[in-house]
Amino acid sequence: MKRRVAKIVFFSTIGAVFLLTLMGFIFQDKIISSALDNIRKNIRSRITIGDASFSLIKDFPYASIRLYDVSILSTKDIARKDFRQIIKPDTLLKARALNIRLNVLDLINNKITLKQIAIKDGELNLLVDKRGKNNYQIVKKSKEGEKKEEILLKVNEVKIQRTKLRFINLNKQIALVNTVKNLKSNGRFSLNTFDVKSKADVIVNQLAIGKISYVSSKRFEFSGRIKSAAYKSFNFADFIVTYKSNKLTVDGGFSTENNFYVDAAISGTDLVLKEMNELIPKVSQNLEKINFEGKVNISAKAVGFWNNKHHPFVYGEFDVRGGKSELLTDKSIASVNMKGSFSNGKGDINKAFITLDSYKVNTNFGDFEGKFTLTNFNKPLISLSSNFNLFISQLNEAYHIDSTKQIDGTVIGNITANGIVDFDSLSVLKLVRLVNNGNFKLSEVSFPINGNRYNILKGEISFIPTITKANISFISNSINGEISATVSDLYDGLMLEKPFNVDITANTKDINFDNLLSLNFKKNKSTIKKELNLANLTLNVKSKSAILRGVRMNNLEAIIQKEGSTIAFSHLNANAFGGKVNMVGKIEPNLKNKIDVDLYAQVDSISIESLFSSFNNFGQKTLTNQNIRGTASGDIAFRGQHFQNGKLDIKSIDCVSNITISNGQLIKFEPAYKLSKYIDLKELENIRFANLKNQITIKNGMVNIPAMYIASTAINLGLIGTHSFDGDYSYRVKLALKDVLFKKARSGLRKQISQQEFEDNTLLYFKIEGNSKTSKVSYDWSGKSWHLPELAPINGTPKKVEEPKPSAPPKSFKLQWDGEEVSTQRKATGQQPTAQVKNERKEPKKEEKKTKFKVEWDE
Repeated sequence: MKRRVAKIVFFSTIGAVFLLTLMGFIFQDKIISSALDNIRKNIRSRITIGDASFSLIKDFPYASIRLYDVSILSTKDIARKDFRQIIKPDTLLKARALNIRLNVLDLINNKITLKQIAIKDGELNLLVDKRGKNNYQIVKKSKEGEKKEEILLKVNEVKIQRTKLRFINLNKQIALVNTVKNLKSNGRFSLNTFDVKSKADVIVNQLAIGKISYVSSKRFEFSGRIKSAAYKSFNFADFIVTYKSNKLTVDGGFSTENNFYVDAAISGTDLVLKEMNELIPKVSQNLEKINFEGKVNISAKAVGFWNNKHHPFVYGEFDVRGGKSELLTDKSIASVNMKGSFSNGKGDINKAFITLDSYKVNTNFGDFEGKFTLTNFNKPLISLSSNFNLFISQLNEAYHIDSTKQIDGTVIGNITANGIVDFDSLSVLKLVRLVNNGNFKLSEVSFPINGNRYNILKGEISFIPTITKANISFISNSINGEISATVSDLYDGLMLEKPFNVDITANTKDINFDNLLSLNFKKNKSTIKKELNLANLTLNVKSKSAILRGVRMNNLEAIIQKEGSTIAFSHLNANAFGGKVNMVGKIEPNLKNKIDVDLYAQVDSISIESLFSSFNNFGQKTLTNQNIRGTASGDIAFRGQHFQNGKLDIKSIDCVSNITISNGQLIKFEPAYKLSKYIDLKELENIRFANLKNQITIKNGMVNIPAMYIASTAINLGLIGTHSFDGDYSYRVKLALKDVLFKKARSGLRKQISQQEFEDNTLLYFKIEGNSKTSKVSYDWSGKSWHLPELAPINGTPKKVEEPKPSAPPKSFKLQWDGEEVSTQRKATGQQPTAQVKNERKEPKKEEKKTKFKVEWDE
């Protein structure tokens, strides 16, 4: 019995298969033709097929139709000219192979239910022109009163392989180009709606909205449920988007009915930052320079219309753990942990922001923690509150900020800052400009300014936008000691090149004003105006040692002000040149690249030798620190110019000095030395004198010495003359005749003699003229040269030195030089000589002097 049943089943199956095969073969053309006729009756576009096959066995109980080289043309609704530069708009669908499963029973009832569609090596172009007309509305609309025959597509499975899908909407300026490597869908699918579960492997070649490209050549995997109404709205549920190792869950959807409208939420956990950063639109060149690493949890929502003019509002929150960042260079931040939020500013990058509610960053150049906000991705505006410690040299190694090439040290502090950051021209000064409140502790900080290196052993700095205060311990070739400073308008000075003010109180061991207050000459190519240092300084300083214009001083107390290019000394007391100096004055550059100096000083017991030595003998070689000794007191008004190297321009000196010299000494001073040879008085080679007062003026490179009367160890004399810094000199000397004749050297010093006391003697007049190489002494017979001409004006007021009162009428005498006789007659005075003066001193002929003379009194 069983064997009989088995045979019946077997032969029945064989018979059925044979019958179905025979029916498929017999009715193949009719079935295919019927199916295509039903499709053609319901669509508005032309369909072309290269070849077709039919089978009732392959997918039983469904019939299977395989179409080859299928092409469906676009509807005529679109303006094809809109797409000429983009794509050929004629084709809606093209496929090398299209497989369709049909319900056999529906075929009997002359209806078609498609259970499956499979497309291979195809191309689907969904186009919308500028007017909003599309090419994919291919289903014919029913006429009024006409019953429409429904074609159901109950899709158990949709397969698409190696198919290019393009959606180009010129009206909304949206472009989506995908390459579908593999897609499977099942659910309910009709010509108007679908509700399916899908899984796809897709390469998004391009997703652009407006002028912004959001995705380019990125591979994604999609899985989840999608609903659509009239192919104008799409909703996602439990939909997962996978990019590399990242999975994002999408809920919500979008609509294209009138405008592209999105209302969707997205979330993900343990997303890899480096991979997710690849999906961030590079709407700014600045963003292209920033790379991230680490992992992040994120949740975001987008709501609103999306087109060329409007963007949905996007807001999200994130939590980064163990992140890294490569900012501007390949030097990575070691660790980043942060929580925050972000927004796209409704598509306006000027309103987009990212906020870090908390962050902790560890780097190879320091550690940072605090809060941060970045808005406006086009011109990034930051707001920052941070505690940090910073290793400056490592910062420069990481980011090569030019301004810190030679800075070293550690900074610990806290700041608040806000302002615009230009990553393309980032510098330390621009970063400092952002700070509006800060406190810093400095340790072993070293930095260069104007070629001089400054070392801060320790210090504290606090500042707000208008005021900066600092207490710093310095060591440098400019300053060594404690500094307290208050700076106002610093930001404007650093960033806008406007003047800023600095008040400094210094208590130092050493200070070098030549380095500290050096002037910066810069030539502006468009004008002859000089751009000078912008810092206006007020320096109240006490220093055990100091250097100013090359002069070393001790126990300095000074108030020095620098405003613009001018340095003023309103008070300066110091020990210098072996004595004390009290000085006021100013120093400022001029347009000739020189430095004008205008000083008034009171000196007390300074060493003349040290003064000459410090000023390099004022550039002359006739009277040097080797020739003069003594201490000087008095006051000096000085005006002149220095070259930029610090050397004094001798020709620019305009000076008036009222000087008292004590315990003076002239050692082999050339004019005195020549005179000693002339009158045979060796004591003139080394003259010592007790006190000497005079007003000496210097102008146009010439030293003017008014008439003065000197009591010295050698001889009493009157002196007047000029001495140039080129070495030329011209002196007029009065000597008492008796001192010349008797050549009597003094055993001790007396105070400076008076003019009357000196003029009571019979006088001889001499001229001493010469330079550093040659000199000449001669007798001035008339004595007329013993008068000073009017001096050149000083400070705009001409000064006249009083001419000496006429001498008392000299007695008549006769001078007889060897080989000649000259008589000089003077008016009788009634006074007779009290002694016979020898008219000749006998000397061996070999040692005869050219300067010998005879004196004979009138009998």
